[in-house]
Amino acid sequence: MSAFVRRMPCSRLSFAFPLKNRTPLRSPNLLLLVGTLMTGWLCLACVPEKKNLVIVTLDTVRPDHLGIYGYDRPTSPHLDALAAGSVVFDNAMSHSITTGPAHTTLFTGQYPHSHGVRRNGEVISAELETLGTLLKAQGYATGAFVSGFPLTDSMSGLGRSFEEYDDELKTLRRNGAVTVENALAWYDEQKSSPRFLWVHLYDAHGPYEPPERVAEQFESDERGPWAPRIPQYQRKLDPQSGGIITDVQVYVNHYDAGIRYLDRHLGRLLDEIDLERTVVLVISDHGETLGERLEYPFDHGSRLFEEQTRIAAVLRAPGLVARRVGGLVGMVDFPGTLLEMLGLDPTSLPLNQGRSLLPLIEGQTDRGKRAEFAECTVASFIFEFEGIKLDEDRLATAVRMGNHKLTTYPTPGGGELTYFYDLAQDPGELTPLVEHPQIPEYLELLNRWSANRRQRVQLGKSTNEEARKKMESLGYVF
Repeated sequence: MSAFVRRMPCSRLSFAFPLKNRTPLRSPNLLLLVGTLMTGWLCLACVPEKKNLVIVTLDTVRPDHLGIYGYDRPTSPHLDALAAGSVVFDNAMSHSITTGPAHTTLFTGQYPHSHGVRRNGEVISAELETLGTLLKAQGYATGAFVSGFPLTDSMSGLGRSFEEYDDELKTLRRNGAVTVENALAWYDEQKSSPRFLWVHLYDAHGPYEPPERVAEQFESDERGPWAPRIPQYQRKLDPQSGGIITDVQVYVNHYDAGIRYLDRHLGRLLDEIDLERTVVLVISDHGETLGERLEYPFDHGSRLFEEQTRIAAVLRAPGLVARRVGGLVGMVDFPGTLLEMLGLDPTSLPLNQGRSLLPLIEGQTDRGKRAEFAECTVASFIFEFEGIKLDEDRLATAVRMGNHKLTTYPTPGGGELTYFYDLAQDPGELTPLVEHPQIPEYLELLNRWSANRRQRVQLGKSTNEEARKKMESLGYVF
């Protein structure tokens, strides 16, 4: 049984008997009855208390723009406060840098090539077990409150995992304040049951449009480098000239303000949760390219650089000792670990491909090398500046082990471009190594990880033309 399962204290027993016609306590029948009642009461009183589970996903939030990961701007005071009493994962990796596939992995414990959701608009199979379906079967009240169009039930199929699935968006996104308000109203109504709540916050996702009062807190005189190409959905107009703003720092300021606004909603949510009875995971689904790639900044979803694959992950639970975990972990590892922390069998997710993180959480170190993987769809226009054309019907893939990382991008005719990086010497992935003795080993790791990675990618049947246009307006490429 998990070390995190706590038992209810057994209080002192007292019984009252009628004064008249009372049977003496020496009566064998009465002694047997009293003994049976006492034994049954003790068994009920000592049943492990079911903890609540709260998962908060921070869409498009990269860890190096959070205080807990060393950022020097005040973007995340509430998350930082939570992290002070939590386990913080310094090297967590998403297996997809797109919202729908990443969240499907988080709720199934499967890599994208196994659960089948490879891009936004594909719907999870009705046959797959999820955290939500399992916890419903265990008597949990289950509620989900999402803030972005890619996670609406029609686009993701995740609605069946929850008794309450609030995805009513008036536009393609919803202010996190509304999402949290709805979530807390539901949470308060479910006091009679253990609760599984998922809240999805989208305020940091592009286009970066934080409230003006928050944006003002992050204004700066610095303009940063000039970006020659701004994605259409991200473009901001200069109020004086009417032209497109191309200064990187202006966009970074708005991105940081979006995180600060999102953090405010997170703080409100955490204030209403009994942390002594709740397992809480706050995790981002993927990151975001900002000023690192000036040829195409302020975007995610089609390049497997660290700023997109690395994610924030903060885990808090009753009795959990706060610490930093430096070992490489994947999003796929969290579902089974959460089940363990709730005192449930992690193998009840039948196709769970993750490992238990409890040894790392309890302070053990990784033994041997650990590889993590990621994939994404590709868009040729992002590589036009290099004169490269890609096969958009196949996926880009990446494998990281230690400080080395190999990325492949598919080219027409069944070929692929291969990039190998030493992240210790080149953390920005600016200079790939042309030759390295470990390249064949990493290619073999990718082949074993996903035997079908060369197959064509098919759009989910739910992604009709109208939905495709909505996705594209949010920056997703089809």
